[in-house]
Amino acid sequence: MKTIFFQGVLPLDFGDVPNNKRVSSYKNKKLNTDNIHLSKGMKFTPKNELPIVSPYNGYIPDRLVPFCDRNGKEGFVHFYIDDYKFVRVWNRATFYTEKFKKEQRSLIAPDFSQYADQSRALNIINLYKNRLLTTYWQMQGLKVIPSASWSNAESFEYCFEGLPQNSVIFIGGVGIKHDKACIKLWQHGIIELERQLHPTMILIYGNEVEPPQIETPIRSYNSFLTILKGGAIWAA
Repeated sequence: MKTIFFQGVLPLDFGDVPNNKRVSSYKNKKLNTDNIHLSKGMKFTPKNELPIVSPYNGYIPDRLVPFCDRNGKEGFVHFYIDDYKFVRVWNRATFYTEKFKKEQRSLIAPDFSQYADQSRALNIINLYKNRLLTTYWQMQGLKVIPSASWSNAESFEYCFEGLPQNSVIFIGGVGIKHDKACIKLWQHGIIELERQLHPTMILIYGNEVEPPQIETPIRSYNSFLTILKGGAIWAA
């Protein structure tokens, strides 16, 4: 019985391995699944080793289109949709990167979800996915507006890690208006975002709830649900 070790991976028993083909195949699949191969040239935060995103202070979009309904439509592509509808950009990262380049797309950073009832470790994994794809797309020459998200008050310790200072930052603002605790947490997160990152502007997808009074300029965009229901609750 042969036991194979890879750095950072539990030992795996492959039985009688006649050559290195099986090991090589596993290693390549592991690298591709984790997208480690995309991280070449990136810088990482010292605490949780998240890729460091570059600031964006370019054109502010007038129109947004969801990733899953972008074909034939103009506007910055956003990922404020269910995770399963865009997980393919992680699973096939290089394919979709080339596709975005061919389409000459500008993007909002991906938004793999943060959940209050999910473990810190899983939330950080989703942050890692967000930061890695954002940084990789930027390194590939795509215009990408960084995005921020949080789960609970404790997540303020790490949820902005890897995001740039003095940059335009996008956040989501849907699915919170029916819960007073969620509204309070969302508003608190915006205050914390301003305190930690000093953004040049905050852009909000969805306008269900009025944000707190802060010094940073804010612009909101109608979400798909807002449009269906006939307009925004507030506008900035």
